[in-house]
Amino acid sequence: MTAPAKPASRKQLHYLIGLVDERQLADLQIPETLTMEAARELIGYALTQPKPVPPTLAPGFYRDGEEVYRVRWNKDRTGTYAARLAVSGAAYRTATWEYAPGWAAKLGPDDLLTVAEAARLGHHHGVCVVCRKRFTDPFATKAGLDAHCRAKLKED
Repeated sequence: MTAPAKPASRKQLHYLIGLVDERQLADLQIPETLTMEAARELIGYALTQPKPVPPTLAPGFYRDGEEVYRVRWNKDRTGTYAARLAVSGAAYRTATWEYAPGWAAKLGPDDLLTVAEAARLGHHHGVCVVCRKRFTDPFATKAGLDAHCRAKLKED
């Protein structure tokens, strides 16, 4: 006489559901009553399936409201990361790029910075939002953007 099959544990079910969601395995059907052995086999199958690769945002300059982000390739060129423009000082403006975790995934192609937006944000922040320099040239001060930085942005 054989012992009845044990039902799958809660941990197995939770792990399996997480794998199905993570790996986007909508075609994988999980039966109502699942044995430990069947759950082990389904988990093994799910682990062999590739994780979906999120779309990589193209390097460039992006905006979210009044914030400006620079998206660049990582060292291995396997993905991108974002840095936020951080401006400090009232009378003497200084600007740096600060790593912004998760923002490369939050930004989209519609957030790409245009020349007109860069000029508006340059006036708002008091620095060129591309090269981070304070405006010293009267033309750049009026334009809100250094002349050599204009080529790095999408035209309106």
